[in-house]
Amino acid sequence: MKLHGMAVVMWLAMGCAPEQAASQEALAAQAQAQELECSKLREVSCTLVDGLCPKVAPDEVCTITIGLGAEPVTPAFSCIHRRQWLKLRLDEHVSHAIIHFDGDPSGRLFEGDPSDTVKLDPWYRPSWCGKVSAKARWMDYPFRVSTGTGEGQPGELEVVRDPGEPEEE
Repeated sequence: MKLHGMAVVMWLAMGCAPEQAASQEALAAQAQAQELECSKLREVSCTLVDGLCPKVAPDEVCTITIGLGAEPVTPAFSCIHRRQWLKLRLDEHVSHAIIHFDGDPSGRLFEGDPSDTVKLDPWYRPSWCGKVSAKARWMDYPFRVSTGTGEGQPGELEVVRDPGEPEEE
């Protein structure tokens, strides 16, 4: 009897594994599609202009660079509209970085990417690109950057709404 029960448990456990693998494959495929789409866009800075957050053109991507030194996030304060592309990239001299976004605990900052942590390295993933979700809250998202040169250097991403845009939940 014990052996039969153990076989059922093993069978059930094996039944879960393909779903997890399929979801990981789907996320990887989506990430590749985003990277391909993003590679076609022109990189621009995401900084305030005269106190306003300019909307970038459809063929542009707001870019934040992770570098070395006392202030590794360039620009340290960025702003972006919903449904716009954001790219995080490593400077060529940085061995790795982990970017952890704080703020909205719902995990809706980026489309299709429930994670609030982005890991970069020069060999596997020197840059990451994602689209800000239409459901992202209109608020500041502070983030911490851990690199080989130090821990927890700050940056901040502000998500803004277009005038008259309804708050989506």
